[in-house]
Amino acid sequence: TEDTILIYAKIGTITLPIPTSIPNGNILITTYLTLNTATIRFHDNETGANYEIPIGGVSAIKIIIIDSSSFVERSSVKSASTDVLSKLKNVGVDTNDYDAVVAYFNL
Repeated sequence: TEDTILIYAKIGTITLPIPTSIPNGNILITTYLTLNTATIRFHDNETGANYEIPIGGVSAIKIIIIDSSSFVERSSVKSASTDVLSKLKNVGVDTNDYDAVVAYFNL
């Protein structure tokens, strides 16, 4: 199935969605997903060079997988992931806000 995967990084006291830029910094966080593998990359937003996060800089990576087949009716035009994100937006859930997603799904 085409499930929707939302990934968040806890940095300090805030939890940010991935991909994202770290506030007040020039660091971009991206993710690459393949079958059985998730890679999270921290790099300089201007040069593209790898950026090393100090130990303790990221205290948690949080992954939420939403079963698209049971959450939305599929349309022939949109992907399941687009349908899920649209439905969440329509009911007022900001998918950039980890706590809002957790509250909506009672996780």
